[in-house]
Amino acid sequence: MLIESMHIPAHAKVLDLGCGYGPIGICAALLAFEGHVTMVDINQRAVELAKENAGLNLIHNVSIVQSDLFEAVRDKKFDVIITNPPIHRGKPFVHSIFTQAAERLCAGGSFWIVMNKKQGAPSALVKLESLFSKVTEVNKGNGFRVYRASAEN
Repeated sequence: MLIESMHIPAHAKVLDLGCGYGPIGICAALLAFEGHVTMVDINQRAVELAKENAGLNLIHNVSIVQSDLFEAVRDKKFDVIITNPPIHRGKPFVHSIFTQAAERLCAGGSFWIVMNKKQGAPSALVKLESLFSKVTEVNKGNGFRVYRASAEN
């Protein structure tokens, strides 16, 4: 649902946070064909699979690195950050991702999130609205919500 919903400018610098085996970041790289996508995951096996999948799909505008959340990109800013957050880690952890994402967006950037309504989407919306100037529910279905949070200036 996130892949179907996200809008990414062609020149964007994108971060796929918690990329797993890479489907969201790879699709983002196709959309940001004149930009660059950084894909990070804490799990080394996921990173290796994401690299393999990017290669199989002939995606070259990506960097894929092992990172505990934003650690490997702490000094970088992004036009777009996308994530399917690890809900199993709990609300405080997920909300800390939102806070850190807000700090790492360029002016006018956007943060795209997909969440299950039964696993915290309503409270996530409240948290996002406290951090970003504009939050929009861009898609919903099968119990999931896709939010776009903007750092508009």
